[in-house]
Amino acid sequence: MKPHHILAALLSLLTLHASLLGAGAEAAADLRETYVNGLKNISDTKAAYTRTGNLLNIVENGASQQSQSIAGMESRLLQVRQTLTNLQNNTQNLTATGASLLAQRDRIQDRFATLQTALADTRALLAGATKAVDALVASADKSGVVIERQLASQTVADLQQLAAQLQGYAAGVEQTRRQIDLEYTLFKGLQDRPASVSADITTALDELKTTTGQIAKQRASVDALLARLAKDRASLSDKYNAFGQTVEKFRVVQISVLRRWLFDGPPAGELPSLTIDDVLETVFAPPPPTVIVADNTIVSGNGAYAGGNSGYITGSLGAAGEGGRSFAFESPAPTTGARPNIDMNQISPETIQNHKRAQWYLTMLRRLVSFANESQGEASGWLAATNNWRSQLGSITSTLAVQRGTLSTLQLEQDTISTTVTLIGRQADTTSAEITTAAAYIATQTATLQSIIDALKIRSAD
Repeated sequence: MKPHHILAALLSLLTLHASLLGAGAEAAADLRETYVNGLKNISDTKAAYTRTGNLLNIVENGASQQSQSIAGMESRLLQVRQTLTNLQNNTQNLTATGASLLAQRDRIQDRFATLQTALADTRALLAGATKAVDALVASADKSGVVIERQLASQTVADLQQLAAQLQGYAAGVEQTRRQIDLEYTLFKGLQDRPASVSADITTALDELKTTTGQIAKQRASVDALLARLAKDRASLSDKYNAFGQTVEKFRVVQISVLRRWLFDGPPAGELPSLTIDDVLETVFAPPPPTVIVADNTIVSGNGAYAGGNSGYITGSLGAAGEGGRSFAFESPAPTTGARPNIDMNQISPETIQNHKRAQWYLTMLRRLVSFANESQGEASGWLAATNNWRSQLGSITSTLAVQRGTLSTLQLEQDTISTTVTLIGRQADTTSAEITTAAAYIATQTATLQSIIDALKIRSAD
């Protein structure tokens, strides 16, 4: 071959080699640019999703807080309803009890009027008994028999005890009757209060019904808002989850890209300070799946957030012919001290006759004392019942005031919640528009990333 032919061939080979080197360098530059575009696509999409998700979180958190507030109001409404129902029943019982106690008072007053008349002159009541016992003492002294004297002595003691009780009741009946009169004035004057309280309870129940309806509307509004936000999140998450699947494809194709770069070696010129591995660790993390639980709780990469009468009388009374004395006795009052064992066969007929006559008087006195004691006990029970009635009336009135205060508070709270839910709805309008835009952007980015993946497959191939 001639020298000029050899030279021409060498020049042709050199030109072809230079052409191939230029094409290879251009292909490597295109591969890197395409890969960087993919990274930028992923980064921009993640940033857009995060921004939109954060806005949605704010609205969802606000709606969830209002839902919790409404739940607390619903619980308090239930408590108010139960309390008002109980008050209504108690007031009805109070009215019936008041009428019954008024009737009892009339009966007690009639009894005490008769009893007071009977006990007005205790000396006259005791005169017959005193005379009979005196005859018994005289006959026992006359006979001189010890056992008759013992019988007379015991009878005198019984009479003295009954006399003390009778005098005590004579003074106590007057005092108790005055107490009943004073209590009746107060008790009678309060009898119209249960009807007034009942009317107030009816008004409160009407207010409760109105407030319950208003809060039910707030519940419906906030539930609809939460459902709407959940739908918006699901729409955004669906698009981002689809994007996540495409990111996984990018992660797979980057293996071929790395292989290609390992074959080709580093690019000419100064190497970048940021390595491929650094980029991959921050960008390639797949987007976490978003789960919407049944109770509207959102679980995502940002964490989870919530969408008698005892018959016992005590007191201080004055006994006839004596100074004031304390007393405490039961009915019927037993005779204290051990009674002698008396054989009536050893007693003379005269003493027996006098003893029977004295015992008749004592029996009548015991019956009168027993009746007085029973009447005192019934009067004490009536006074206690009226005091309890007034206490119940006061408790009902106080409780009703508290419940009406709670209703007023709930009314104010529901007004605030109504305004807040409306404003959060406006926030949701803005957020929904941004979510729609973000979802469309993510869908576009997904398609673009898929195109980049396809290009990387081609450019990283041998």
